[in-house]
Amino acid sequence: MTLNPALSTATYCKGGQAFCGSAVMTHGGLPVQAAYKKNFSTPQNWAGKTVTAWTYFSAGFDLVSAQIYIKSNAGVYSNGPITHPPPAGGWAVVSFDLTQPAVYIAGVTNTASVDEVGLQLYSNATDPDGSLTFCIDEFAAQ
Repeated sequence: MTLNPALSTATYCKGGQAFCGSAVMTHGGLPVQAAYKKNFSTPQNWAGKTVTAWTYFSAGFDLVSAQIYIKSNAGVYSNGPITHPPPAGGWAVVSFDLTQPAVYIAGVTNTASVDEVGLQLYSNATDPDGSLTFCIDEFAAQ
């Protein structure tokens, strides 16, 4: 299952550009993935920067992997390191230092021409089923 709603400024969680939602994790013996993204009409030059997003997760989903990803070069995806939410739920910083090697990359990434940024949530087949509530604060590249 892959979900791709655009980020919205309609809901405020921690900052002025937050998106809140939920993802139903029903495994049926298979891993589950959900991705929430923001597309750019003008590519962003993030060369040499670190992308961060404050994220909020409901309790009990500390086994879920959260990663920031970027897309460049008309479809090349790169993922940053995995962050696990706090066991009791709450806010955590998810980051991707674009000067470091990506955890996953599907080709040559051009960090000077980023078309899309997103948060990927991945749950293993053995993780508990349930509804994960989360918020993503504004993605920042610094």
